[in-house]
Amino acid sequence: MSKTLLQSAPSSVSICLQFSAAFSSLTRRFVMLQSLVDLTKFEGTINEGDMIELHPEMMLIDPRGPVLVLEADNARQIYEVMYSSGYTIGVGNIDIKGIFSEVG
Repeated sequence: MSKTLLQSAPSSVSICLQFSAAFSSLTRRFVMLQSLVDLTKFEGTINEGDMIELHPEMMLIDPRGPVLVLEADNARQIYEVMYSSGYTIGVGNIDIKGIFSEVG
């Protein structure tokens, strides 16, 4: 009985090969995603009242144009924005494509 159990148990080499294949597949997918989405962080200063553009592929709901900055914390790089539809969401500097228009 123990011989049958040992034969059916996967070897450590088999487990390592499976892990290696899964990790390789995950790495390929990340590289593919990185080429589709710009993952650079926005480095400028954003103020309340500015209109900014977001990366639509980073948002759960497509903003379909510029959004209004309601609150800005440049030190922590966290911003509360409102879509033209009235939808409000918090975003980080990685979600920001650029400034559309600045307040005076």
